[in-house]
Parts: sequence; C-alpha cells; structure tokens
Amino acid sequence: MKILVTGGAGYIGNCLVRRLLARGDEVTVYDTFDYGVTPALYLQKAGARLIRGDIRDDASLSSAILGHDAVFHLASLVGFPICARKPVEAHKIIVEGTQNVIRACHNAQDIPLLYASTGSVYGQIDDLCTEDTTPNPQSEYGKFKFEAEQSVLSYGGVGLRFATVFGLSPCMRYDLMPNDFCWKAVRDKYIVLYRGSDRRTFLHIEDTVDAYVRALAQYTTCSGEAYNVGDERMNLTKLALAETVQRLHNYKLIAEGTGEDPDFRDYEVNYQKFHKATGFTAKVGLETGLQEVIDFTNVADLIVPWRLPV
Repeated sequence: MKILVTGGAGYIGNCLVRRLLARGDEVTVYDTFDYGVTPALYLQKAGARLIRGDIRDDASLSSAILGHDAVFHLASLVGFPICARKPVEAHKIIVEGTQNVIRACHNAQDIPLLYASTGSVYGQIDDLCTEDTTPNPQSEYGKFKFEAEQSVLSYGGVGLRFATVFGLSPCMRYDLMPNDFCWKAVRDKYIVLYRGSDRRTFLHIEDTVDAYVRALAQYTTCSGEAYNVGDERMNLTKLALAETVQRLHNYKLIAEGTGEDPDFRDYEVNYQKFHKATGFTAKVGLETGLQEVIDFTNVADLIVPWRLPV
C-alpha cells in the first residue's frame, strides 16, 4: 500500500513508519520536523519519502496525499501544557489541520483515515470508561482532540483513543509519565509524586504501532468508530507506576507532593471493543518497557530537540 503519515518523524510516527516499511508499504512522511530531521534520516535510508510540510497548509497537504491508499494522521500539538500555552495555535493545528486532512482524503477518493486520538477526551470520569462513556474533556488539549476526532468519525475514519504511550523511539519523548518517571529516577534520583491514587492507563510504543496496523487491516469493520486502545493489565495508579520504576531502579519516592492535572485524568479504561474488532492485545509488559527506558536513560544526554520532563 501507499501510505502517508502526518507527523511521521515524531515519537510514535518514527516507529510506525519503520513498521510499515518493514512490511513492504510505500510510505510518505509529512512533517514539519520541528524536533529535528535527524530521527527521520534512517527512515529515508530505509525507503521512506520525506516531505517538509504543515497540515495547516491546505494546498501542500492535498497535493501530498493524492495518490496514496491511506493516511495515518498523527500530526498534532501533544499534551495539555503546550496547548494551554498556545491555545490559538493548538486549535489551528489540531482542529483546523485535521479538517484539512479530511478534505484532502475526500479529494483523494475518500481514502481510509486513521486518527491519533487520546484518552484525554474523557476528562474526569468516575466509572469505567468505555466508548459509550460521554466524553468530558477538561483541558484545551482534550477538547480540541475530541472536536477533531468527531470530524474524522463523521468522514468515516477511525479514531484511536490511546492510553499514555511509553518506551523508546528515535524521536524520544521524556514528557510522557512513564518515561518521565524513568528519567527522574535515573537522573534526579527522586520523584515528587502528587495525587498518587489517581488511576491512569499505559501502552508500549511497539504495541501502539501494532494497533495502527491492525486498525487499517480491519478498516471496513472499524470505519466511523472510536476505540479505546490499550490493555486492562496496564490500568494502574500513578503510585503503582512509581513503585514499579522503583523496583527496577532504586530512587527516593516523595509521595506527598502537591499539584494538579488539568485533564483531571483519573479513570480505568475498558479496551474490549478494539480487542473484539481487531484481536489486539498488548505484548510488551510494563516492566519490560520501563526497563528499556531506564537502560537508555543511563547513557542519554540532553541534546535538543528531545523533549524532556516539564
């Protein structure tokens, strides 16, 4: 297949493009390369076509998508901190940029579109989250992602509401909670934890990539639907995550910290709908994924443009 990946040079995009190339797809990476082009060099060496482009540029995007069989739409401003700092830009990229992607896919004969949504669309939920749970996003990030997701579903695309992704990537992120905890354990040798009883849910990056591939394979079945993507075995509290990191790499845990999550994420998520539709089950366990991050963090440096803990 000929597949275009917006944000294909990013944290998840790098790993997804690598998987698609390995299975023989022709892949175009459409990215601003805001975090540097270096992580994408090996993708070009492996056969990917690189296009420097912005999803806000309707004409450039439409031209790039023509001739492809499917689009994975990952390009976004990710996370509540940056969206809170840049709400106007965040809306233009997440909402208006996604609308540009939809129009381009429609003009390319309504090709399949798979969208990187997020569990942040749920916000503060007391009960078990299923796809029937009414979303209640609290932050600009959650609100914008939900608005964009609804546009994708109206088009007939697939919205994948991922758990918090962790693990290693050529375009590394240390601003994701599991990776952040590993960084702080290794480099700072302590973590100040607030709201440790809050429930969160996680997924290794290689399983995230597998979910994308499975969703494309079952696109006819999944079209027009949103899916929680993760594994119930990685529903756990922030304290349980911190203690798991501590078992792998000893550090001082200060569990009386104060702070607030603007997304108000405190939930347990049901992932059976996606499992039944695609057969997806996570293969990389929490400890295995955390250990690889810890091992790499022992030798990592601070070279920009890697995103570090905030």
